[in-house]
Amino acid sequence: MKKVLSIVLAIAMIATMSAVAFAGEAVINAVPDETTEIPVTATYAQGDRIDTYKVTISWEDFTYSFGSTETWNPTTHNWDLTAGAGEWTIEEKDITITNDSNKAVTASAAYEGEGTLDFGEAATVAAWNETAGTATLSATWAPAEGYTIQEATDLGTITVTIAAVA
Repeated sequence: MKKVLSIVLAIAMIATMSAVAFAGEAVINAVPDETTEIPVTATYAQGDRIDTYKVTISWEDFTYSFGSTETWNPTTHNWDLTAGAGEWTIEEKDITITNDSNKAVTASAAYEGEGTLDFGEAATVAAWNETAGTATLSATWAPAEGYTIQEATDLGTITVTIAAVA
């Protein structure tokens, strides 16, 4: 009885150990030097594209200078500007916007502070294609009538706004 039980158990174990799986099949007869070619292929599924924005903003030094001849006032113990001697040195300054995004953007600038600084209309900066899109916003600061300084002074702040083109 032990032998019969051992044989049945051995057959059951052998039956569970062999599993055959085929992804494709080729029947090869037992002929020497016969070959089979198995094709290897790939499929492509376009995933979601995620818009990416990379915009670089660079600017010139927005520092303007005021020079004057001053005379010491012994009565007030202050330096007085000599009439008509104060002069601003003002030149146009640029803000450059470089767009390496896959979408076009607009760039605009606004100034808040002493005097005026006008950048005009917003600039549309093309989307990156083979080279980066670049635009320049240019403006010249103008002091208010009669505005003078006698020491280094903060004049204001420029805010640059970048927006996606719809």
